[in-house]
Amino acid sequence: AAQGKAGKAGAPPPKIAASALTLAQIQSFDAGAWKDARFAGERIPTLAASLALIKNSPAAAVVEIKENNIEPGVLDAIRAAGLENRSVVIAFSRDVVREIRRLAPAQPVAWLYSAKPGGDPRALADMLSLTARRLDTPLLDLNHRILTKEVVDLLHQRGFTVWAWTVDDPDRMAELLSWGVDSITTNKPALLKEVRGGK
Repeated sequence: AAQGKAGKAGAPPPKIAASALTLAQIQSFDAGAWKDARFAGERIPTLAASLALIKNSPAAAVVEIKENNIEPGVLDAIRAAGLENRSVVIAFSRDVVREIRRLAPAQPVAWLYSAKPGGDPRALADMLSLTARRLDTPLLDLNHRILTKEVVDLLHQRGFTVWAWTVDDPDRMAELLSWGVDSITTNKPALLKEVRGGK
């Protein structure tokens, strides 16, 4: 959903379905003022504009698709930016993951998953493995709260890459790294770099 113009200072604006708006309307919104005065005047960029910022850097693009039927446009934007080899598409929707695999078999795509923590680690690993195989993806992007060392080990033994989201606590970052989690999504990249010893 797109965010509307800021109302009261510090209060997020009401949510509006982005699909109900034109691009011009979306780009007229102030995307930053509701968060902090320092960000006032920030506009919502297009995917193409965001990818252009990454193109000449060493960074990789991680593009989350939150609704179905936009996969071709996302793939077109990635190709136009020349980032086919430095991008990963992620999605909770199994249909989206399947469609990306169908349209662009070489494009890395991760299945996002979350659940309540707890339960049998082997049963969780079995379910994740089976689903990922059915989706034809070796990449799992998982809510860090469901991960244990056993789950990570089992998934690695079965040939899967394990990403974790969203981790802002340094102790949890260190724990996940010690288990061999392959990538961590965070709102605090400088902190993660510090926990990783500057890497």
